[in-house]
Amino acid sequence: MNRLPLVLMALCIFFSAELNGDETKVIRGTAMLTSAFTKELKVRLKKYPSLGKKLTLFIVATHPDRPKPPVAVLRIDQPKFPQSFELTQEHSIFGEELKGAYALKAKLSFTGYADTQPGDFFGASRKPVAIGSTGITLLLDREEK
Repeated sequence: MNRLPLVLMALCIFFSAELNGDETKVIRGTAMLTSAFTKELKVRLKKYPSLGKKLTLFIVATHPDRPKPPVAVLRIDQPKFPQSFELTQEHSIFGEELKGAYALKAKLSFTGYADTQPGDFFGASRKPVAIGSTGITLLLDREEK
C-alpha cells in the first residue's frame, strides 16, 4: 500500500493550519469613509494625483485604559474603500500576545507616515473590540485639524 498520498495530505493540512493561524487571534473588519470624506478624497486625489501613491490606512490597536503605546499596527498602502482588514498576531509591535479586547482606531494618512498630520481622516471603535471579533466596521468620520 502506497502511503505517499496520505503523507502528502497530512503535510498539506499541517501547513494550511500553520499559514492560516489561530482564528481566535484575529480581528476582522472593514474601514469605511463617510460619504462626505469619500467626495473629499476624490477631490484631493484629482487636485493632487501624487497623493494616491502616499495614501496609507493604519489600523491601530491599543489597550482601552492606556492609548499609548499601541499594541498592534496594520499598515495598508493605497487602500480601496471600503477596505477590509485583518489585525493578527503578526501586527503586534512588541511581540505581546493579543488577547482580551482593544480600542481600535483607523487613520487615513495622506503622507504615508504613521504620525497624525492635519487633514488626515480618522475614526475609532466606540467600545473595546475583543480578539476573535469579525464584522467590525471602523468609520472614518473625523478630520485632524
